[in-house]
Amino acid sequence: MIISIAHPVGFSRIGGRANNEDAIYPLENEATNSNKLFVVCDGIGGHNSGEIASRLASIEFANYLHAHPELDNPRSDEEIYQSWSAALRETENSFEEYMATHPESSGMGTTLCFLHVHTSGITLGHIGDSRIYQIRENKIIFRTEDHSIVNQLLRAGQITPEEARNYPAKNVITRAIQGAKRPSEIEFDLITDLQENDYFFICTDGVLEQISDRILEEVFSAPDYSLQERASIIIEKCQNLTRDNFSAYLIEIKQVLGEPLILPSKETKNDQIHSITYEEEYDVHTAEKFQELTDEDPKERPQPTKIKKTKDIFLGLIYALGAGIILLFGYLTYDYFFPGKKTVKDETVPNLDLSTSPEIKKDSVKHDTNTTPDVAPVAVPTSKPEKQKTKTKPGNKVTKPQPGELRDKKDSKKEQKEQKTEDKSKKEDSSTTPQGSEPSSQPSRKPKEKNQGPKDS
Repeated sequence: MIISIAHPVGFSRIGGRANNEDAIYPLENEATNSNKLFVVCDGIGGHNSGEIASRLASIEFANYLHAHPELDNPRSDEEIYQSWSAALRETENSFEEYMATHPESSGMGTTLCFLHVHTSGITLGHIGDSRIYQIRENKIIFRTEDHSIVNQLLRAGQITPEEARNYPAKNVITRAIQGAKRPSEIEFDLITDLQENDYFFICTDGVLEQISDRILEEVFSAPDYSLQERASIIIEKCQNLTRDNFSAYLIEIKQVLGEPLILPSKETKNDQIHSITYEEEYDVHTAEKFQELTDEDPKERPQPTKIKKTKDIFLGLIYALGAGIILLFGYLTYDYFFPGKKTVKDETVPNLDLSTSPEIKKDSVKHDTNTTPDVAPVAVPTSKPEKQKTKTKPGNKVTKPQPGELRDKKDSKKEQKEQKTEDKSKKEDSSTTPQGSEPSSQPSRKPKEKNQGPKDS
């Protein structure tokens, strides 16, 4: 297979940073259509010598291809993967040598994306969250998967693409080139499905702050635009708006002749593409954090949201059942543990035992227990009243009068006596009043009040 490309266009801009930690190979304005290798790197923001790490990685990969020209005619896909993995090991060794002589650069790191054109197609490799797109007829048909926490959550279904745009840890990457003591791995893709006018776009995450998948398709759908004009549109959209450095390479396939000499045994990952636009500055993370995330066991990662919700519901039911059992146990054993305390039922008046109390006549006086009668004070006589002797017929039982009955009888007698006195006084007044004259509106005598005691005779 013979693959011809148009004149490639690359750029690297400082963006909103104080210095440019991105690197591209070949350098801007130095690439030609005879170049076979294109590299884009993003130094880890906030780390010491991020610009050194990105530049060193791009140069090491270029030097490895120059030292191994057989990679332009690979015999198998395994040879491709092993060769570029060896290039990564040499790059990591170079990192260790540089950090040994420059202690201030300890912990430096970088992402990496590369595209290699050869006789069996195009090899793509990436580490971190820098991306490679393949665009055909104004549509994205392939895109690499970011090595990041947010992409893991997105693929697991734990967050949506909308949530991913503003996710707090969206800039945490799980792979990076950091040296031989913290080895990484390249994710490879061998592209053999190539057609004329296919485009490849390699970029750092700084470009993605302003360029979404939809905007990228619009840029490459503009008719009769050269690669330089398309690159200018992207630069214009990112300039003065992107907080991070932004760098990219645009490559166009002009001609494809023949069939590939080898077919990939590793299937290309054409999974569903999620559009994520980054809007925030790259987070600062230590090398130890990167190693911790890289060594994470996929089996220990959080499960999808559905499973988590089901688990929460199940635990809630168990807690509710346990609480119900405790309440039921307390209700049933309350009298056993607190025998001295009586409930409302225990305070009700017990039934009278009629077997031990005297018989009560049916015609005895009934009292309203809900009201308290007004009782006038009675003067106590000095001498004891004689007991009234009552004769009873044999066979009859004497009913003992109740205290309330005695009070009522006394009150009724007193009221009868007072009534007789009032009637007598009225008769006397009427006899002394002359005929034809109206009786006085006021009585001549005042009636005795109930609460007064009897006068001494």
